[in-house]
Amino acid sequence: MIAAAVAHDVKNPLHNLALLVEELAEEKDPGARDELIRRIRENVTRASDRLSELSRAGKGQEGVDQIIDLARALEMVRERLTPALQETATVLHIECPRGLSVRGDEHAVRSAVENVAANALEALQARGPGGKLSLRAARKDGTVELVIQDDGPGVPEQLQPRLFTPFASGDGGTGLGLAIARALARAGGGDLVFAGSAGGRTTFRFTFQPA
Repeated sequence: MIAAAVAHDVKNPLHNLALLVEELAEEKDPGARDELIRRIRENVTRASDRLSELSRAGKGQEGVDQIIDLARALEMVRERLTPALQETATVLHIECPRGLSVRGDEHAVRSAVENVAANALEALQARGPGGKLSLRAARKDGTVELVIQDDGPGVPEQLQPRLFTPFASGDGGTGLGLAIARALARAGGGDLVFAGSAGGRTTFRFTFQPA
């Protein structure tokens, strides 16, 4: 389980690296090449950070009492997902009030949100180019809710009860993304639930403790 979790958690930055290296091999403009190299370095750092996070978690160093600027965290998620967004021609819309903060581990919150968003992008890619993905955050009933919604093909009804069960993926993947995301959210006192898949919309909802 640990080895599979590590594999899943570094999959996205390594996938981004593969795409960026391909672009770099074909790019002739010096300025564009410099930008690609910068993005490659960022993804190398990101993969290294993921491994450090998992190592820290394995040693029981929790750090779950940080105050996290949610808007900033979501913009970092956008930046990390940019290669996949471009590859799938997906439009990402983020809606988060300025000053909205939550409590928890900053790396864990970002990783949890990114895992769910990356899962949605994989579904959109399976459908074909194009699509919409939205991340909408707001205070509600004493908590902070973050709704992640896509207009992909939806989740098959038979798979819905097992979405958060490790290795229950119906598409040949590891099935760990959502299980890891829920575990990370709960570690900080929050949660992640599947909120429905109907009418061309698949929705997941995070709840976090407000700061």
